Amino acid sequence: MIALLSTLRRQMPYYTPSVSVKERIVDSRVDAFCDNLAVVNAWSNQGGRDPSLNGVLRKIFTLSKTVNMDLRLVYVSSSRNPADRESRKLRLSDAMLSPMKWKFVEERFGPHTSDLMALDSNAMNDTNVERRLRYLDSLVGSTSYNKKKLSLEKEFEKFLFGGEPVKCLKTASPLDVRRFMVMKDSRGKTQVHDLTCEFLGKLGIHSCQCPLRLAAGTVQSMLGQLKAIFESNGRGSEWNEITKIGNPVCSPEVDKYLHAIQFEQSKSHVVQKQAKPLFLDKLRSISVHIDDLLDRANDLGLCISQEVKLLPNGDGFLFSHTVGKTLGKGKVNEFSILRFDDTLICPVKALERYVEGARALGVDLRFGYLFRTLSKNRKDVTDNPVSSNAMYDRLRKYLKKLDIYDGETPHGIRGACAITLALSGGSTSDVMQHIGWSSSSSYQRYSRLSSMVGRGSVSSIMANTGVSESNICRSIFESYCEVNKLSSAFQ
Repeated sequence: MIALLSTLRRQMPYYTPSVSVKERIVDSRVDAFCDNLAVVNAWSNQGGRDPSLNGVLRKIFTLSKTVNMDLRLVYVSSSRNPADRESRKLRLSDAMLSPMKWKFVEERFGPHTSDLMALDSNAMNDTNVERRLRYLDSLVGSTSYNKKKLSLEKEFEKFLFGGEPVKCLKTASPLDVRRFMVMKDSRGKTQVHDLTCEFLGKLGIHSCQCPLRLAAGTVQSMLGQLKAIFESNGRGSEWNEITKIGNPVCSPEVDKYLHAIQFEQSKSHVVQKQAKPLFLDKLRSISVHIDDLLDRANDLGLCISQEVKLLPNGDGFLFSHTVGKTLGKGKVNEFSILRFDDTLICPVKALERYVEGARALGVDLRFGYLFRTLSKNRKDVTDNPVSSNAMYDRLRKYLKKLDIYDGETPHGIRGACAITLALSGGSTSDVMQHIGWSSSSSYQRYSRLSSMVGRGSVSSIMANTGVSESNICRSIFESYCEVNKLSSAFQ
């Protein structure tokens, strides 16, 4: 039995099953000890991140079904693995070049990004190059989009591995993509009402029997991520309908599926959900509440201290954002904020108080992230940027505490700002530049009051807009723009 396990363990990475091995494992249970945790986890979870490993495991799974074998992988550390003991000893064959010779090879034929030596102890590479590559890879991999894409890739691979026949990203078809999307569609949070349903055209989830689906925008975004996943796995960016080769997301079948989802939700009057605008009157209430609590919250957006410049005579600040959801690749969003007469909600005064408080606590905010998080024990200020989730949680906490919460999110500040500026005389181009929109369609969508837009300086309008004017703007918005709150014309 020990010899059998040893044979299986050696053959698992390369899988070249022989007839003799098949005969010895028919109708039996096999416990295989493996020192590769990735292999053990991939087998237990029915797939992993490595497509080549998934291919090997898929062949082993097919073999186990053929011979009626119950294979159970058990992890064992390398130090306790007798089969690896000899391979981890240093020999003359494991020798390495002298630093001078390696430098000559690196300068003449490099740079080398990897060394295929057997052991870590004698692997030779340019540590500066490797460090730089790891840093650049981490920058790309740390973005919210890439984290979501990686999670979706794992879920899709698990779906393919559990199908019949077992597939991987290299062999997935348009039908597999559509089946996966139908499976995801059943976990949606958008209610698609029948034409005879009394809740047709109303937001939210109601007590009717109408099904919950993924919103059409979410489906489109998810398909875009799947397309990128297939591209990164060598499937290209096009689909050949004749040879059935290429990126399956680009096929007519998947495109037809997306159009069907959009049409279904259009018939059911499903409107794209928009952030609830958060106007100045509620922001003022929060400011009063924070002042009463003496709470110096760090719940603000990603901003680098070096991006903020002081305007002449201390009239305000100039922000110059270079990184964000719609920024990058040389695009910069610059805007200024001026002092408000109402010092309680004046952003300039609030920022000055924030910096003064941080300085009193011994926190240097001259460099790095301007708004940072607290440590887990909530006693120390870290160098990490504040997250959008933290902002949302704190905003919701304050609004609920004051009993004025109506579904607002930090994203709703953009919409409220656009509406307020529109009603206060700001031009379309000025508002778009101030908020950072590149297309007029974004402005039309968020403001919903384009016919009332006049002209004027954005920063001046913001500085001269008081709570009373904000109340008027909110009243107009709720009276004419919140369709969900309007009464039915036919009772």
